[in-house]
Amino acid sequence: MDIIFKGVVGLFSVAVTVLLAMAIASETPIDSIIAIADNPFALAFSIEMVLGILVLAIVIFLVESNTTTALIWIALLFTFGNPVAGAYLIVRYNHLKSLVSSQ
Repeated sequence: MDIIFKGVVGLFSVAVTVLLAMAIASETPIDSIIAIADNPFALAFSIEMVLGILVLAIVIFLVESNTTTALIWIALLFTFGNPVAGAYLIVRYNHLKSLVSSQ
């Protein structure tokens, strides 16, 4: 089951990275911001994504014992978004699993 979870998260991270690269290559950033502001669904999605990243950043800060490591993960998370979230879940899966099972 662990390998399936890691595989799905890994594929999701790769897909999001490809979509992000395609979006960056297609338009200038200001055009993207204007398009998001004009579309209520895009705005709602963007707000939801930022809140999700913020929640994961809080979890990372609480779970990681080393503050420097936590801050590096959080900086990468806010810079690159969901691909880093996927990478974090893959890399720290056993640690997170042990925290949940010890409860």
